[in-house]
Amino acid sequence: MDRLVVPSLFVLVPLAALGGACLRARHPGARAPYRITGWAVLALFGGFLALMVVGETLADLGPSVGLALLLPWTFAAVVAVVLAAVAPRAALRTLAAVAVVPVALAAWEAVAPAAAQAWTDRVGPLELVLTYAVAGVAAVAARTAPRFAGGLTTVVAGVPMALRLATPAGDPASSVFIATLSAPALGAGVAFLLAARRRARGQPPGSSSGPAPAVPRTG
Repeated sequence: MDRLVVPSLFVLVPLAALGGACLRARHPGARAPYRITGWAVLALFGGFLALMVVGETLADLGPSVGLALLLPWTFAAVVAVVLAAVAPRAALRTLAAVAVVPVALAAWEAVAPAAAQAWTDRVGPLELVLTYAVAGVAAVAARTAPRFAGGLTTVVAGVPMALRLATPAGDPASSVFIATLSAPALGAGVAFLLAARRRARGQPPGSSSGPAPAVPRTG
């Protein structure tokens, strides 16, 4: 029963958040509810997983070695976030290259589960870390490029999740548990895609919903 709590939260909470966003976004051009939902879901679950990874790293390697390992990751994340805020499309193109890694790791696990699992036991949950790193930086870029950010986040979270569910390695319950950890990132990607769709259906920036001004007649 305890093993069902975390997967249920990681699946049901993003679904409920998306449902609430759909209810709030009644205007054809409303985008804010979807973007806010994507940001909130990633902040909640990504932050929780980040705390878990940092805590386990420090506990396993000790404060000195653990901090030395975490600092480069933190620096890279800060640089990526700044780039996403300043040049979102350039950041997303860079993230697209990074997103190949978690997808390739998931494909490797589907083909050679024993070797992939042994490697993961040595290096840690790199696939999950990269998935949420890509999703978190893409969320910053989603403010101005929601379609690209949503598509990238959906792929980097959804493809490994689908591969793991389609080809469970070892204990099926463990495969489902690990797969559900990517569900919030997938939900955020869908939210950003919905925001892009609403923007496309809404009025262009600067347009007015009122009637067109009358043109004065001459002569």
